[in-house]
Amino acid sequence: MKPVERWMYKLSGVNPDEEMDWKKFLRALLVVNLFWFVWGMVLLVAQGVLPLNPDGNIGQTCHQEFNTCISFMCP
Repeated sequence: MKPVERWMYKLSGVNPDEEMDWKKFLRALLVVNLFWFVWGMVLLVAQGVLPLNPDGNIGQTCHQEFNTCISFMCP
């Protein structure tokens, strides 16, 4: 798995020999949370047109999707 690990480090720009201080950790935490928040919003809005929706659920409103996505963010 070492070649896969090195490829992932190179792709993400991570130096495995470098320590992560609190500023880098906070930045990484916020970037990951922002990514998942936006991805969740997109999925919940597009829920009605996505495949594999046998119940025919419609997409959520902006208020509902924001409430759902924000509830899954880190405390």
